[in-house]
Amino acid sequence: MNTLSQELMAAFKYNVRLEEVPDRDFQDLTMTYGLTPMLPMHLGFDPVIATLRFFEQKGFKIKLIFGDTYLKMENKLQMNEEEYRNVCDYYKYIFRASGLKNAEFVLHSEATANSTYWFLLANLANDMSLRNVYQSLPAEYRDKAIPLAKSLHTLMQTADVEYFKASYVLGSLTQERIYFVSRDLLRKNKLPVPGVILISEINDLFGNTLKESSSKSRLSFHENADSLRRKLEQLDPKDTATITSIFLNSILPYGKVKFKDRYLTPERLDELLRKLDDRLFEEMIELIYNKLLKRLNKLNQGFKKNPKLIEWIDLDRVRAIGTK
Repeated sequence: MNTLSQELMAAFKYNVRLEEVPDRDFQDLTMTYGLTPMLPMHLGFDPVIATLRFFEQKGFKIKLIFGDTYLKMENKLQMNEEEYRNVCDYYKYIFRASGLKNAEFVLHSEATANSTYWFLLANLANDMSLRNVYQSLPAEYRDKAIPLAKSLHTLMQTADVEYFKASYVLGSLTQERIYFVSRDLLRKNKLPVPGVILISEINDLFGNTLKESSSKSRLSFHENADSLRRKLEQLDPKDTATITSIFLNSILPYGKVKFKDRYLTPERLDELLRKLDDRLFEEMIELIYNKLLKRLNKLNQGFKKNPKLIEWIDLDRVRAIGTK
């Protein structure tokens, strides 16, 4: 197990917003994180990557679950299974290239192909009707057109915890209520209850603030030099939260950073941002640009060696080249 770096610890402390965080090394415990790959990866994944790397280096086994079952339930899987597996391979490459060397990747449909999973789900559903599960969800997660699907989603998420033997579950703050509904269901069925660790989500800078992209895509892992510079130059000097997030999640976990001949720690960054003027802002953007470009170029070398991984992506759309 690697020694945790100060840089990775800084990113972890910035992202996590829950008191149930292990403060010592853990062996033989599993942390799961579920996602539904459909679009090109963007820097919004970096808080997740940094947090998972933190726990991997603490001794956890990391298990990432690709939720193809949920996409099929909601009729959102607009590709065949072979194509979707290729999308998942693309995600695996970026996760591993970003430092998750030992993570295990699982397709959720492989679990639902096992009768044991459905027996577990049936036992959970026995204890609480779908309607009651639905009513326990926060309003923003309800959809009157498909209430049973939304309820079944929560029951399946609960079954996932037991089926994949999760000691801890990583999720976002927006899903907090759903996670606690799942924990209640596990308690009622006398099943082990996992720890829940929630991370904050960075500002949707690359979807709302940047108007250049016709698709309103976030800053992706596929930016070329021109596209990257154009997007970063649209940052507002007053948006210090976004600058901090990019620095702590997308730059600092990948190596020490010097600025004006001194190492740029989170504390020093905060000090600089408090007295930010136009010249200092330009220098800061140049630093972010150079560090991100170096990281993205390194990542994209792998795609040149295996072009099949990104043959499904319209790179011009991702980069928003030539759009206004």
